Amino acid sequence: MKLKMFGALLVASLMSPIVMKAAAADVIKEPEWGPVEEVESYTVGPGIKYTKYIYPDKPVILWFTEIDLTNHYNKIEQAQSRDAVPDVQRWDLPTFYKQNSRPGHNVKVAWNHDFFSYDMGVCIGINISNGEFAWRRDFARSLLAITKDKKAEIFAHTGFTTRVVADNGLSLDISCYNSDATNGFTGNCILLNRMNSITLKDAGKYIKLKPQGEWIVNGDPTPCRVEAVSDEPIQSTKTEYVLYLRGDAIDAYNQHPLSVGDVVRVEQTVAGTKWGTAPKNILNAFHGYPSLVHDGVFHDGEYNNFENGREYEKSAHVLAGISKDKTKLYMLINEMSVQSSAIDCIELCSWMVNRGAWDIVNFDSGGSAAIAVDGEMLNLPGRGSVRPVEDAMLAVSLAPESNKVARIAFSKSAINTSVIAIAPLRMMAFNEYDEVLDKDLKGCSFSCEPAALGTVDAEGYFHSGAEGMSGKIIAEKDGLRAEIPVTTIAVDNVVPKYESVIVDKNHTPLIELIGKTATADFALSPIAFSWEVENPDVCRVENGMIYAGQNGTTVVTGRFGDVAVSVDVTVENSDKPVLVTDFTNDSDFERALSGVSNLSVSTAALPEGWNSGAAWSFDITNGRLATIDLTFNKTLFGLPESLSFDLDDKDGVVKKVHFFYVDALGKQEMRNVDLADLNTAFADEPMEYYRYPLKLTTMRFTLDTKKRGETRTIALRNMATHYSAESGVETVVADKPSALGIALRGETVEVRYDSQCSEKARLSMFSATGQMIVAHDVALQAGTNTLDIDAKSAGTGIYFVVLQSPSVRAVGKCVIR
Repeated sequence: MKLKMFGALLVASLMSPIVMKAAAADVIKEPEWGPVEEVESYTVGPGIKYTKYIYPDKPVILWFTEIDLTNHYNKIEQAQSRDAVPDVQRWDLPTFYKQNSRPGHNVKVAWNHDFFSYDMGVCIGINISNGEFAWRRDFARSLLAITKDKKAEIFAHTGFTTRVVADNGLSLDISCYNSDATNGFTGNCILLNRMNSITLKDAGKYIKLKPQGEWIVNGDPTPCRVEAVSDEPIQSTKTEYVLYLRGDAIDAYNQHPLSVGDVVRVEQTVAGTKWGTAPKNILNAFHGYPSLVHDGVFHDGEYNNFENGREYEKSAHVLAGISKDKTKLYMLINEMSVQSSAIDCIELCSWMVNRGAWDIVNFDSGGSAAIAVDGEMLNLPGRGSVRPVEDAMLAVSLAPESNKVARIAFSKSAINTSVIAIAPLRMMAFNEYDEVLDKDLKGCSFSCEPAALGTVDAEGYFHSGAEGMSGKIIAEKDGLRAEIPVTTIAVDNVVPKYESVIVDKNHTPLIELIGKTATADFALSPIAFSWEVENPDVCRVENGMIYAGQNGTTVVTGRFGDVAVSVDVTVENSDKPVLVTDFTNDSDFERALSGVSNLSVSTAALPEGWNSGAAWSFDITNGRLATIDLTFNKTLFGLPESLSFDLDDKDGVVKKVHFFYVDALGKQEMRNVDLADLNTAFADEPMEYYRYPLKLTTMRFTLDTKKRGETRTIALRNMATHYSAESGVETVVADKPSALGIALRGETVEVRYDSQCSEKARLSMFSATGQMIVAHDVALQAGTNTLDIDAKSAGTGIYFVVLQSPSVRAVGKCVIR
């Protein structure tokens, strides 16, 4: 049996720190998440600004949207799935986006809103869509309301007065709007409006109404003309509503009956408030659950009276806030995934208050939390795939169609970086209504002020200079001009992150450089340096990346102006296993016994077919724990991807084998091999290049103490390290970017490669500063392979994609703007 063992190393995305200043808040402090990178920030519609942030140290990914309600070309709407109540199927968020977009009414951003019942097909709280209640008119811990004149309020009501009145003295209280899918109608006077999806068939009185004016809540009543009165069911439509009466509502109606042509008035008013102000003329409103911040401070009795302490639940959340002057709406969503930590409501509220929010309510959370821009889901939904939801908040553009470019702008609001750095620039084109016409505008000319700030090359990459300063980059195209403020931070010293590295032909890392200041370290770009190699037979350096040659050692030196930095490079290639020990020579290790006695070693009494190795015979003396430790303190050759040895254990006495390593950084690692399945070959991902060389310190055998009572024997042979290039196939070096087809699909890097054979390969992506973003094994098939890299946690920058296998090494460049 051959056993292979090495551990996988989790890699994290690290980005150059970019500091964003926030408005100070006296009461609620900014959460301490570390440096933040503004990935992109631009308008997506009239008065609608979208920004994506990454906090790499936390890590957390945020999407923040600011809506200026004073812009008369935008609108905030509450939308039910399929515009239907109930709807047990439910739309996903991108469908909400597409189905509610039409000429003159284009959705720009959509968020999931309310908690909902799957079986009932309704939202649990009050929702008002363009002046009309969707279902309930009672339950809401809080209500975010947008008025007809586009002011925002958050308040808690004591109830709503909803009734139908007529000049003949008729007055009927509306008990509910529409119906859920399982419990039927609530009360005896139900108004079936444009959202009703139930086929009406129950006995009762049916009055068909045709609205004669706009629908509004807490404003003037809506007049409706009576179109028909019947004791037989009448079905409602999108334009003709039905008032359904039963029980005592029929008795009240019979005292003041209606005729066709009569006009009734539907009154919908706020009966009172528990806190906050109920505005006049509510057009759209959203159930909040609960109020978290009110008047700029945490709302006592609300935020700390959540359901079972869920204000501190770590999850994905959709939070809605408004400004103190009621003219701005703030929407925030965080992702809950491997790339983004779950956050509680309290931290997120603290973040929002420091960006202008005065009142904040909580919408849905967990797996339903979602945001879509341009019809595309931006966040990875927590706990699985995109989840269908019952309703959504929509930020809508009412602007007329215009394809004329009115302005150009950078895709972010500022650049904050260190000296000796590279940052790709992305330009965008907008119409006069701030709608995006081109997300990646080409053909701009660039200049830097002052000139010492840096340069912009022909590919649109900004290269910061050697001195720290503030300035701006100017972009111009077709008479239009855009500016972006730039701050470059000076460093006191430049040093390699790793003074010495070991590489081989299957590991092609970027050299990592650190710029040091008194308060922080910055990752610098090795691409900006000119590199010299002391012995070019050992390696070469291109674009800051080390390519191994023949085995040996050398020094590589990079120069940028007056700055020089050197790295010791060792190349150790191997295309075959390297023997660590054959277990026959006790000088290779020291043996320590615990709970074991009478150990003897034989190199003659070997299993059948073995012509090398050693057989150990021993007695187990301890009933609780018995181990045999071999101490090696041996540095392993090169960059092995696995370690193997042969074990013959006819008595089944070995329960586990543990390997103990110390890497080049001094970090200790323990790897466990479970021998329960004797047919299993153990092989894990190799460690990252900077952790080599590895020192094998100890190999521990844990024995089955139930095997006491008689002498036991195991046999061992040929512990060896294994390498990626063991196939014997000559490596074909394909270093040109054309070897890999690379395309950015949303936040996924798609890699295409034509392979000559089927084999295991390693796919890695490095930042331009040499930091590994992701690395994982892939299975190549003969022919065209399409491989995906999740780049959601990668900020704006230049990245190198490396595909390495026994038969090929291919390198390509990817730009994420």
